[in-house]
Amino acid sequence: MASPHPPLGPVVPIPKPIPLSTDLEAIVERYRDLRLHGLKVDPEAFTSLYEDEVQFPFETWKSRVENRIARTLVAVDPETNQGEYIGEEPYTKELSSAFAIQRLLRQEWLGIVTIIGPVRFSEQSDDVTATSPKPQIHTAFIKDRRYQIPDPSTVENRDLSDAHAIFLIVGLFILPQARRRGLAGRLVEASIKYVREEARGKKASKASISIQVAPTNFAAQGLYERAGFYAIVMNSEHGEESVMGLEMEVNLGSEV
Repeated sequence: MASPHPPLGPVVPIPKPIPLSTDLEAIVERYRDLRLHGLKVDPEAFTSLYEDEVQFPFETWKSRVENRIARTLVAVDPETNQGEYIGEEPYTKELSSAFAIQRLLRQEWLGIVTIIGPVRFSEQSDDVTATSPKPQIHTAFIKDRRYQIPDPSTVENRDLSDAHAIFLIVGLFILPQARRRGLAGRLVEASIKYVREEARGKKASKASISIQVAPTNFAAQGLYERAGFYAIVMNSEHGEESVMGLEMEVNLGSEV
């Protein structure tokens, strides 16, 4: 009798670069299709709208996959399209690009999450006055009162030695039929591991992750809090009253 709890399958990072244009196009299409499906069936999991993103040209989706300061992790089915079981190894940065591409092309995508960063965070600001609040972590990703992905040319090669490195998790989505199997938790754990490795590689002294969710999305709030995130009060001056903020500081000296 089939197990009521199928194997979780591995978490595979979308590699960069993807040498073959045909592979790149296929992976971009898979990313686009899963994200649009998520926006349609579970809109409260996102800060974007299906009606907006469905109109994006292919080049916009391609730029997201290739963004040099963002990494998308994919939870895939442990069985290939031919029914061959090929394991459920957890996420690892050392997974070869060719092997990652093979898995992303051969296996069904069950969920995705994207980590943006790192960017340098300063606890001081020229705008801080006696009456203005201290900058919050999430403000590193806000421009013109909206969350925006930083321009890679302005941050990717910036020296982060001994700096506080900030990351933003966005777009976590699991297919409805694949839920209640621990996949969301595995993607969050993989994201934390990715942040730890990136911050160490950049020689940062401290690393933190920021997440924003809808105030009514109690399942997401619980998921992140179980992983070690804590709720914050967000500065209303940034126009973010419609979201709830969560943060966590990542221990750079430990794998737990």
